[in-house]
Amino acid sequence: MELLLMRHGPAGSPLADPQAEHDRPLTSSGLARALRMASLLRGRGLRMDLVLSSPLARALQTAEALAQSGDPCPPLEILPELAVGVDEDALVDALRPWTRERQRLVAVGHEPQLSRLASLLISGRPDADLRLRKAGVIRLELVGELGARRCARLEECLPPPD
Repeated sequence: MELLLMRHGPAGSPLADPQAEHDRPLTSSGLARALRMASLLRGRGLRMDLVLSSPLARALQTAEALAQSGDPCPPLEILPELAVGVDEDALVDALRPWTRERQRLVAVGHEPQLSRLASLLISGRPDADLRLRKAGVIRLELVGELGARRCARLEECLPPPD
């Protein structure tokens, strides 16, 4: 089973108001970058069974672009634990049921949460030096059931296509 972790595309400067920050959309170049990554994944034959997204607008727009590029178009679900500020262990617990009986799952969210999650799954520690650029992807192969420690192998880190 593969787990792809994708950071949302560029969305401009952060905002002070929490509600406005929640609703902050992708920039036009951010959407274009997300669409280019979707095209790159499709060109590599990486068919998606399910796309999960943070509820924040910029991540949801990225996830929609990704899902709509699929052939066939995979289902898209919102996973609240992919929002900013949720710790890695809680995210692992939330992802676990989604990973059963699927070949490839994509989770679209935010930094540093996604790179910390990848680090935890690969090394057992959340502090490895992984950094995911906007619209970048980390592709992991799960070895056994998703767990909080050392249950994945890093397959590749895909920088966003510029």
